[in-house]
Amino acid sequence: MSPVHDYNLANQSGASFRSDLNNALQAILTNNSSASAPSSTASYMFWADTTTGTLKIRNSSNNGWIELLQLDGTLTLEDGTASAVALGFRDELNTGIFSSGANNFDVSIAGTTRLNISATGLNITGTVTDDGATHDGDVTFTGAAANVVFDKSDNALEFADNAKAVFGTGSDLTISHDGSNSIINDAGTGELQLQRAGNTILTLDANGVSITDPDGVAQVSIKGFEANNAKLLLIADEGDDNGDSWVLESQATSNNLNFRNDISGSSVVVWNVSTAGDVTQTGHLDLPDSKQIRLGSSDDLTIEHNGSN
Repeated sequence: MSPVHDYNLANQSGASFRSDLNNALQAILTNNSSASAPSSTASYMFWADTTTGTLKIRNSSNNGWIELLQLDGTLTLEDGTASAVALGFRDELNTGIFSSGANNFDVSIAGTTRLNISATGLNITGTVTDDGATHDGDVTFTGAAANVVFDKSDNALEFADNAKAVFGTGSDLTISHDGSNSIINDAGTGELQLQRAGNTILTLDANGVSITDPDGVAQVSIKGFEANNAKLLLIADEGDDNGDSWVLESQATSNNLNFRNDISGSSVVVWNVSTAGDVTQTGHLDLPDSKQIRLGSSDDLTIEHNGSN
């Protein structure tokens, strides 16, 4: 270690002057290495601080020291800030790296923190674009009021109450659970279809529900209304070419229950039940042998055919 020198070469005898000069040169050669700061300083002079093991440079105001690096070769930086980074670019000192606190590594772009890595993980501010990503743990998509989580251990994409799966450009279809009910809401044009192997087996539209067999032939339709003023229609259709079908309907005005047959476009009510329980039937009532028509609360009158009489 060289002696600390004040860099003042006073008049003195030749040998003493030579010794003083050698000490000054030795201080320069060793970057003023010492356990304590030099007493005489100047802007931009070096000091190898052997106590902390760091190389320092005097600041431009000659009133403090700036740490440059460790004497063992380790490069250290000032903490810096987002607007004045610790390591940046000469023409853009608000873009680079800094540390926002203990155990934090930050990246600033144009004075805004875009990346923070800490003991708890990584936080990115802004849009992330990649050409492929693999996550080996749970992934949480944070919403304003409800989250969606891919649970690795459960192998499931889990929607919290009131979080929605939304489909279509115009949010045409949503699936959600509100805490009490499970909801599938189709708000788009066209039908809501349930398909199997590419074949539609159930259709829901503004008029009601239709069930179709696997061959694509309509079997049953349930409709909320129709032009003939029915409140509820249950239509059974075997799907022949004539459009023949049987219809069970509740009338909106009379509240009667009708059972009618549509044959080739001609509709006939074959059975009617009024709200009073009166039954009107067109056509025959066929009963097998030994079956009775019973009248009266105590079966006071019976009508039957026993096979002979």
